[in-house]
Amino acid sequence: HPALDEPVAEALCIVADTDRLSVQVVTSQRRVCEGGRLGRDVMVSNLVHTLITSVLQLYALNIATDF
Repeated sequence: HPALDEPVAEALCIVADTDRLSVQVVTSQRRVCEGGRLGRDVMVSNLVHTLITSVLQLYALNIATDF
């Protein structure tokens, strides 16, 4: 019985606001958030930060996108 055949219990969306430099998680389980915001503020993971920093460095070095 594959796990992918199970019904969906929750949907998540990660929302990054580059103007405020913040990240929120929006879930289908919560209908209303405090202060009228989309989701709950969360800390950025170190793995995601490292990945984005690496992409920025590749861009700064003018590395072709098809490397």
